[in-house]
Amino acid sequence: MATPRRSNMSSDHADPILPPELERLIFIYALKNDLELEHVVNLLIIARRVHDWLIPSLFEVVVVYTGHHWPTRFNLEKFQKYGKHVRHLLLCSVTPGEAAEFIPLCPNLTNLALWTGRYDTAQITAVMQLHLTRLSVEIRQLGIASPAQLTLFSTITHLDVGDVLTSVTHCQILIHFPVLTHVALVSASEISVLKWVLEQCKSIKVVVWVSGMDDDPYPVRLDTDSPRTADPRVVALACGYVKDWIDGAHGGLDMWKFADGIIAARRSS
Repeated sequence: MATPRRSNMSSDHADPILPPELERLIFIYALKNDLELEHVVNLLIIARRVHDWLIPSLFEVVVVYTGHHWPTRFNLEKFQKYGKHVRHLLLCSVTPGEAAEFIPLCPNLTNLALWTGRYDTAQITAVMQLHLTRLSVEIRQLGIASPAQLTLFSTITHLDVGDVLTSVTHCQILIHFPVLTHVALVSASEISVLKWVLEQCKSIKVVVWVSGMDDDPYPVRLDTDSPRTADPRVVALACGYVKDWIDGAHGGLDMWKFADGIIAARRSS
């Protein structure tokens, strides 16, 4: 009797072998679509290679805010270790001096929320070394526009202004943002400020007239308290500032995307 050939059953049930690059992309997709910390930890401990793949993506977004730290509590040591991976950074529960230490350790930042509340020379000097496209800040934190600052302003397309602006003299600095297309103004600001921005900032395509509180847990939504203007570039929204910034940093729906959608709908109607 002939000897039967070896069964292929074991190979049929063997784990599939994926190209490393495809495997890496699958794990990064899993991370970005489930940001529950317990699940993130489970991914990190699968294997050393998975840990190494995910660390850059895990630290793309860093939040330093009282009661809400992501992905963990950050201090100087952690910024020194992981700062090169950070693309989106929210700094609130820190002093301007601490911000001046942390920011230079994140050379690849493109999106910064600087909510330290006051002007500081070292802090603004650190910010000027970056190539930001998005900035959330109080105008008073920027100080008086200087030639050195114009480099910072030259790349910013989205500016979220945290001050309540009561006079057009408070927003003169905005004319130094040559590629600014989106600006958010606190709805308690004077209407004269809104009209000045629409008239004087030639590159503006979207103005978000925004109301809300830092700890509002609800997603961005339309605000019925619309400003008194017929300009189609203005969209009145309400949101929780912290949640909205975090949602946007992670690629979700934020006030910028929401406003873009409203304006696109207006143009097509």
